[in-house]
Amino acid sequence: MSTRQVDLELVEKMSTSALEAYNNSYCPYSKYKVGAAILTKDGTIFNGCNIENCTYTLTLHAEQTAIGNAITKGQRVFQALFVMSKDGQATPCGICRQMLYEHAETIPIYTIDPQGQIVHHFFLNDLLPHAFGPHNLKC
Repeated sequence: MSTRQVDLELVEKMSTSALEAYNNSYCPYSKYKVGAAILTKDGTIFNGCNIENCTYTLTLHAEQTAIGNAITKGQRVFQALFVMSKDGQATPCGICRQMLYEHAETIPIYTIDPQGQIVHHFFLNDLLPHAFGPHNLKC
């Protein structure tokens, strides 16, 4: 999926999935809800939400839970990621970018608001240039 050939039906499905996760967000401390939906190679959509913890260091990010849900079901290759926040400005943090890089070096990332409007579109390799990846561990 690219910005030139956006499948509107797929955008709606991804937005709906991200909204479901967004609404299930557990964020009693920051009050900043985030939902994510990730599209796998076979077209399955998995979602995740941020899950805060009072120690903050144990907080899970929406992208992490979406990736974890997909991997738990045997999915390893991703096609697109939608990240929903109240203003559509939340991009994956460094930790989430690194997790994504493991499975999809050039994945398109869309940030959206709760109305499903695309606010930004990036590619992971633009957000995480010169990334450390599995290729660095080959001898």
